Amino acid sequence: MFLQSQRMDVLKITIPEQEILKVLKFKEGNLAVIISGKNIGQLGKVSTILKRFGPKASTVSIQHNSEHTETLYDYTFIIGEDQSEINLPNSE
Repeated sequence: MFLQSQRMDVLKITIPEQEILKVLKFKEGNLAVIISGKNIGQLGKVSTILKRFGPKASTVSIQHNSEHTETLYDYTFIIGEDQSEINLPNSE
């Protein structure tokens, strides 16, 4: 089975066979977690992706609860579409 993926997409695979089960696209509306920076660990839906070229960094806006957090493009990791594909510990 051949699935099309691009940079920043996430592949869900089996272990140890490494068979690709699903491709989670890096796109608006998908669930993501912030994996670096001062907002590390926050998760929510990707509301906007702003790609920039040159010295300005590309950014992603994540909506969680009623707040928006803007973070760097490279600090964002997609974890699901409508619901998370992974189990995360509670942050409370």
